[in-house]
Order: sequence, then C-alpha cells, then structure tokens
Amino acid sequence: MIYSTSWLHIRYLWLKKAHLLPRHCLNGVSKNKTQRKIKAPSLGFTLIEVLITLMIMGILVATLMPNFSKIQSKAKEVSVKNIGHQLQLAIEGYYLSEGKYPDLENAGIEELGKELIKTGDLKELPKNPFTNMTYRNQDASGQIRYVTEQNGYRLVMLGLKNQESILVLSN
Repeated sequence: MIYSTSWLHIRYLWLKKAHLLPRHCLNGVSKNKTQRKIKAPSLGFTLIEVLITLMIMGILVATLMPNFSKIQSKAKEVSVKNIGHQLQLAIEGYYLSEGKYPDLENAGIEELGKELIKTGDLKELPKNPFTNMTYRNQDASGQIRYVTEQNGYRLVMLGLKNQESILVLSN
C-alpha cells in the first residue's frame, strides 16, 4: 500500500511533534487531554493601542497647526504685496496717460480702483487674499491705502488684522 502524503503535510506533522508550531496553527489541538484548547489570536486592536495612536496623532496636530496657520498668513501677505506692485504699475500708467497721479486724498482701494478702471489702467479691482472677495475699504485684513503727497503718492499695504504695514510703495 502506497501512502500519498505531501511534503507540506510531512513538515506539519514534524513541526507538531517537535512542538515548534505557532499557537495559531494548532487550532484547538492540545498536547495532552488535560490542557484546554488553544484559541486563535484576535485580529482587532486593543483599546489601549487605539488610544495611544489617537494621542500621538493629537500631539502631532497640536504642534503642526500653529506653524501651518503662520505659513498661510505669510502667503496671503505676499499676495497683498504682489497686488500692491500691480497697483503701483497701474498708477504709473495713469501718470503716463494723464500727466499726473490720481488726486485722491487718503483714499481707500475702492476709490483708487474706480479711478484706475475709468482710465483703463486697471481691468478690475483685485481680490483680497484674506477674504477672497473684491477689495473694499472696510476689509479687516489686507487693506491697501492710497495717500497723496506733494510730489506723488504712497501705497501702504497692511497685513493680518491691519495691525502693521507690510510694504510701503511710493513714486
């Protein structure tokens, strides 16, 4: 009589006899009859593992969020500076076509924009990066002010919450 046993079955029997099989491979097989059956390992996570993971993620978020918000406000301030440079070019274009700078005493960006749009030096009023809406004089952040002086003008760009000027341009 020929026995047909596979190589894997022979290896399994040898490992079982030598007590080298991991517990999850035994599936209820015990060494002697007085021992209880061995349970298969659970596939889920324990509550402590989940809590530790959530705690680590919370610490990472708490340390990275302030840096992220600072980077965002700096990027918006850079965008306000770029808009200021565009307005300066439009004001200089106004000067070349009209022979004088816009005569607006301490005007906000709305008045300046209307004057520049009327002469064709500016297509439309830009959007405020802090509000994502068209610039208004009463914006809480990112204001741009036009101040006339004896021989020219000054453009003052303000940053977050209009607390400090981030750039002053003049002719």
